[in-house]
Amino acid sequence: GASAKMFVRVTAWSSWAEWRETYRRLASRDPAERALGVRRVQTWRLRARLPVAVDVTGSFVEVMLNDAELNPSTTSPRSDHELQLLYAMCVIRLVNGIVDVAQKFKCAASMSKLAQELEWPAWFVELRHEASHQRLPSLHTLRLAAKEAIFLLFERFWRPQQEQLERRGRARVARLGRSTASLPRVRDHR
Repeated sequence: GASAKMFVRVTAWSSWAEWRETYRRLASRDPAERALGVRRVQTWRLRARLPVAVDVTGSFVEVMLNDAELNPSTTSPRSDHELQLLYAMCVIRLVNGIVDVAQKFKCAASMSKLAQELEWPAWFVELRHEASHQRLPSLHTLRLAAKEAIFLLFERFWRPQQEQLERRGRARVARLGRSTASLPRVRDHR
């Protein structure tokens, strides 16, 4: 007979419950919870290659936790210049990562055009170019980019993934309900 090939996808997270918990922590308003989310992403980086959205979300949240303007309770504040470097690298990795994925499926196109097709803000591409080839953008602009990037990453990756997991769970429960409905009822003879 024909042998069925089984494809196994290796993920850095041990379960979808762990993934959901990490998402909840990264999105929390509580800095201590966000720090736990960042630590989990750091662990995942050791286990396997992460999707760009997961990796960059962890990076942005980590930098924001060490930015005294965004997290006054930080125990390890960074200098303004260090923050500029860190935020700029996160923007570069975000834009390169998002555009690289699109570039694999198309012939060479400009980053601006690909970002536009993917509905990512054009100013992210400009910021990436400025950080890579010119002067570092202002810390104020980079903070705005970080906030916008986190919002977009949650809206375009984390939340849709969470919704897909919930739909799968509801479908599985519905299938189980149908499959047990045909079983004979067991009487309690007490």
